[in-house]
Amino acid sequence: MGASNPSAGSLNPSVSLATVLNLTGATNLVWNALVDGDTTPDVSGGTFFKTANTGATLITDFDGNTDAWIVVRADDANTTIVHDATKIKLSGGISIPMSAGDVLMFAEDSATGVWYELPIR
Repeated sequence: MGASNPSAGSLNPSVSLATVLNLTGATNLVWNALVDGDTTPDVSGGTFFKTANTGATLITDFDGNTDAWIVVRADDANTTIVHDATKIKLSGGISIPMSAGDVLMFAEDSATGVWYELPIR
C-alpha cells in the first residue's frame, strides 16, 4: 500500500482514516446487511456492514471496493473471518470467530487485492 506511515492515520495519500472509532451510544451510521451465508460478501455498497448469518459462515474474502476501508460488525455468533495472507490478512495471523457485537475494520490494497485488518482503539 505504498510507503505510507499507518501510525499517521493514513494508508496512502488517497485513503485517510480516523485513528479512533467509537461505536457506543446513538449513531446515525447506516449498517448495510451482508447476505446470510455469503462467504465472499460484496462490500461495494458502503463502508459499514453487519453480519446476520443463521448458520456457520466462513468469510474468506470481500468482493467489491478497491483501495477502500470497511467496518464489519457481527450481529450473530455464526461468522468467522478467515485469515489468508493473500485475501484477508488478520493482525494476529489467525482466523477470528466473531461474537455478537464484535467489530473489525479492514482496508484493501488494490494492487494486491488483500484486505488488511486495522486496529480499532
